[in-house]
Formats: sequence, structure tokens, C-alpha cells
Amino acid sequence: MSHATSSAGQGRRTGRRTHPYDADYPGKFGDIGSGSYDSPHAVGEIWCAALMQLTRNLAGVLGKPRGYAITWQAVIDGIKLTPKSIIPRMPGRRLGSAG
Repeated sequence: MSHATSSAGQGRRTGRRTHPYDADYPGKFGDIGSGSYDSPHAVGEIWCAALMQLTRNLAGVLGKPRGYAITWQAVIDGIKLTPKSIIPRMPGRRLGSAG
């Protein structure tokens, strides 16, 4: 499963997360700032769910080891390209990761 569990999750199957980070995750980038996606934690869930979906998509095409390696290298390289003047929030990281 692709979700965190902890005692802080109050016994929920998804831990602290509102939903598992699977293909059925309901939040999309366009939901940020609206509804239940208006807090930093909720925005982080969308960011993580998107990265998990990207990882699954690439792993499905390239095989798991190569798909995982390419995804996470792209994320790390994107973070390195993010200007220091950008506050480290999802849109800034997304811009850095997009090149």
C-alpha cells in the first residue's frame, strides 16, 4: 500500500492521510486551495499522490527499478534547480521539477 500509518493516524487505515496514495486518490493539482485542499498538509498529500502516480506510470512502462530511479532522480534534480528565492511550497517545487 502507498500510505503512511502511525499512532497519530488514530487507527485509520490511511494513517494521517485522508486517502491512500493510489490510482484512486481524489485530489488533483487544480483542487489546491479549495475544499479540503486548503492546508499545507492537504497540499502535500496532492504533491505526494502525484509523485506516487508518476512513479507507478514510469515503473509500468520501464520496469520497477528503472521507473523508480528515473522518477526520483527527476525529483532530486528539480529540487536542485529550484531557485533559492522560491519559498519551498509545492508550486515552487513543481516549477523546479518541471525544469
